[in-house]
Amino acid sequence: MDGRQRDFLTLTLGCTALVMAFGIVHDQVLAALVPQHFEVYYPQYLPLRQAWAQALVYPLLGNIWPGAVWGALLYGAAKSKQGLVLSPRKILVGVSWVMLLTVAVAWWLGCQVKAGGTPPYPTYFFPSDDKDLFFSETVELTYALAGTIGGVVWVAAVFIWRLWRTPKPVEGT
Repeated sequence: MDGRQRDFLTLTLGCTALVMAFGIVHDQVLAALVPQHFEVYYPQYLPLRQAWAQALVYPLLGNIWPGAVWGALLYGAAKSKQGLVLSPRKILVGVSWVMLLTVAVAWWLGCQVKAGGTPPYPTYFFPSDDKDLFFSETVELTYALAGTIGGVVWVAAVFIWRLWRTPKPVEGT
């Protein structure tokens, strides 16, 4: 296995593992606070009835492709003829920061709704008038939206870094 293949696998598997880990922690906290969220919003494809079990299995299954695609996009954004313009470790540290900010934004907005605010999303996202479900679904929607936006911004930032750091050919006179 050459360096490029190793870098590609490091980024795709690293991003997948980070997204899964953040998803599991996020869903475990949500399951402890609002277990009925998993009865209402999560499809019952698997014979799991306990919220903690669903909060463990669904992030594992549901985050494989997003993590792998994000890692592949980051590899493509960082790849130059000389190799990666940033080490896989630095790129994965950036992924961790994006995920931390995503979680912070999602839970902050959810706490605003829990404290008596109205959900910032259209009411058709909320199947009942239960305030706990307003809170949990606000956290989930914000987590998905902020993660997507943060992921795109990080890929763009790595790509811009590559453009800036890649030497340009000098034209002869």
